[in-house]
Parts: sequence; structure tokens; C-alpha cells
Amino acid sequence: MNFFLTLEELNRKFKYFGASRRRAPFSLSKNYKYNMNHYSLMRKKSLSKVGSLSIYGSKLNIRNYSSMTNNKLDPEFITGFVDGEGSFVVTIIKRPRHKTGWRIEARFQIGLNKNDSALLKLLQDGFKGAGVISEVGNVVMYRVTAISDLINIIIPHFEKYPLITKKQADFKLFKQIVELMKEKKHLTNEGLRDIVSIKAAINLGLSVNLLDAFSDVIPKERPIVPIVKSIRPNWFAGFSEGESCFYIDINKSSHTKTGFQVQLKFIISQHSRDRDLLNCFINYLGCGKYYSKSRGTGEFVIVKFSDIFTKIIPFFEKYSFKGIKLYNFLDFVKAANLIQNREHLKAEGIEQIIKIKQGMNRSRLGVRSYGNDSSKSFRGLASGYKKIPYYYMYNRDKSILYYSSQKLSDYNLLGIHFFTLKTHLKKESYYLGKYCFSKKYIDLAKQLKMSFFDVESMLIKDRIHKKNKK
Repeated sequence: MNFFLTLEELNRKFKYFGASRRRAPFSLSKNYKYNMNHYSLMRKKSLSKVGSLSIYGSKLNIRNYSSMTNNKLDPEFITGFVDGEGSFVVTIIKRPRHKTGWRIEARFQIGLNKNDSALLKLLQDGFKGAGVISEVGNVVMYRVTAISDLINIIIPHFEKYPLITKKQADFKLFKQIVELMKEKKHLTNEGLRDIVSIKAAINLGLSVNLLDAFSDVIPKERPIVPIVKSIRPNWFAGFSEGESCFYIDINKSSHTKTGFQVQLKFIISQHSRDRDLLNCFINYLGCGKYYSKSRGTGEFVIVKFSDIFTKIIPFFEKYSFKGIKLYNFLDFVKAANLIQNREHLKAEGIEQIIKIKQGMNRSRLGVRSYGNDSSKSFRGLASGYKKIPYYYMYNRDKSILYYSSQKLSDYNLLGIHFFTLKTHLKKESYYLGKYCFSKKYIDLAKQLKMSFFDVESMLIKDRIHKKNKK
């Protein structure tokens, strides 16, 4: 069986090619199939023992790449990763049996796809084994809730190796609450009100129930995070582990012999409030540009091939990835070597790059599966995307993805009845005038890092706003 499609077939089928530069939604299918061959190697063996990896005629030395199981994480790497993926959470729940009538819990948490469970264990080891790791479906969650661990391990770490995104403000407010809890102030009415005041300035603020119960409490002023003056390499490596994307862009072109143009991209997306940080990356790396996107987001993007080949790839060879993103990076390097050797100017080279692309990002997480045989996998890509029964919640123009789940019951917990969701799906109408439901995953949609509770709070506020307008 001939592995490669002809150039004519490639042209005809091109509209189906491509892999998203966006990460899979936080809630992932419980039934997806994932090729664990490479990941098993990652978990069982040190990559430093693998030697070197042959990449289309050249060799990429990977002796510096981590093993995932027996390497300690640099403290700055941990901070960078938490700047991207970590959360400082305070929950206040009504409990009539408690002295104040309310139960308070402070926790530090990180949630990842279960394929990165080894990375999460390394992070836990970096925090001296504090906290617990639990798995629900395809999500692994690391949580630290013990006040002693927060006081003696978590808080000291971020005081010694400080966060530099706007998340630093959340950390400082979180620290104030933990210190009040250490002194048992949360068991008094006065301490409870102080904690509610501080919580009002963290993340999305107070829920509707808390707003009703503490309507006279004034939110504490949010700390000002200083403008970043310098970037530390291990911090940048950790932050990129969580926030960056290696993307291969393949477009039709009438200016090339093959009819296609290939462009490599390195992208980091953030909320526009961290624009100064993204601009700081330009000075730090000596390349790239900042682009303001819709709905309050921005992107740091590098597309110049010489910058990618001489700056980005060497950087991550030295400061290597520790999780499953390592394999996206290795695939990215394969494509870069093909381009460097001008193989992308040939039909066979384009076909190889497309094959590399189809296994990256969402495909690596198992959102699409084409079997283990490489030729079948390639032809499977040409036949179109495999449908996954997800329900996605976007903004009106579908440029932002807020939430996704395979379970209608999850939406019911958000206060959206399954009949309401189905009706909006059928009529293509907008829930609360703002949200659009779809069964299609949109590659270019910006995925916000919102927990279930963040989405719930956002919807509650929108419902109240809509009710007040009537």
C-alpha cells in the first residue's frame, strides 16, 4: 500500500487536514482511545537513556530531556507552571451546624489531563509531597488543603520564587486568608467577614449566595502586581509547559510548486491583563510579536523560521519540557528539520509534515484516533474528523470556548436544563443572549481557563444582570 497520497489527492482532501493549536477542553471524553506507546516509554524509562533521536537525516540530541519519573523540577519551573495552570481557591459554604453558620476551605490546586499525571506527581514532589492527587474521568487534580501545608510549604515557595503574572495578586490575598485561618479567625463572625471581604477580590469574586448573605461587606482592594522587569529561563520553561503551543500551519498557495505553504508558529495566549508580560517575552527572546485578540485576550507569536530554528528550539533543548508537551515539541522539531533541509518544497516533504501535524496537540490527547497503523492513520485524516459527542459552550461569535462536557447532567448542575440546551442547539439561539451551544469543536476558538465553579459564577452573574434589566 502506497503510504503517501498523490498531490492531486492532497489538494482535493486538504480541507480536512490540520490539527488544532488549541488544547483539548478541560473536560475530556472518558471513552477516548490514546496511543500510549510513547507515553509508556516516557513513564518507564529515562529519556536520557534513549540517546539521540533521528529526525529525517539529522539527529537531535535529547540527553537533556527529562524522564518524567525521576527528575526533580526546578523551583522556578514550578512557579512558571503554576503561573499558567495553578489556582488559589477559597470556598465559603453555608453550614448551619458551624458556629458562624459557614464553612471555609482554602486550597491550592492544579488540574491536568490524566496523560500528564506523571508531571503532576513531579509537581507534588516539588512541594515536599504535600497534598493529594485524585483522578476523575480524564482529569487528574492536585490539591493542598491542610493549613499547615499551605503555611509551611506552599506559601514559602511562592515567597521565595514569586509568581509574575497577575495571579500574584490572587496569591497575596489567598495568603491573608490562610493566615487568618491559622489564627482560627475564620471561626468568629468578625474573621468570617474579613475573609469574605478578601475573597471578593480573588478571581471572579463572590457567588450570588455570598453576595446576598454579605451584601454590606466591602471588597478588599486588590494588590497591584509590579510590571515584569526580567524573565527567568526556568520560569519561562515552566510557563511554556502550561501555556504555549507549537503549531504547524499549512495553507494552499499559488506561489509554490507543491501548491502549499508551511509555516511554523510558537504561540502563548493570555488574558489582556497580562499584556505587559507577553510584551516582555519579546525582549527576553529577542523575537516575536504581540497581537491583541477579541474578548480581552492577547497572543505572543513567533512565526519567523530563523527565530524558531535558532532561538526557540535551542532554548527548549536546554530547558526541556517535563510533560506530554515534550512530544509536541519533538514533532515540531521534525517539521523544522524538514523545512531547514528544504524538503517542504517537495510534495513528499509536504505530505510528511502533514502526517506530523495530524498527530500533534488535540490528536495526541486522544480527541481524534485513527488507529496505530501509520498509513491508515494518514488516510483516516483525509477522510475527515471523527465525531465526538461533546456539548460546547461558546460566546456568540464562537471565538471563545467557555466550557465543554459530554454530560447534559453537567450543564444541569450549571443551571441549564437539558431541554433548554437542546432548544438553543436546534434553533441556534443564544442562552441569556450571550452564549452559543454547539456540538462542534472550533479549532480557532480561544479556550479560557475556567473551572466549573468559575463558569457557574459567571452564569449566575449574567442571570442576575438579565433579571435586573427587566
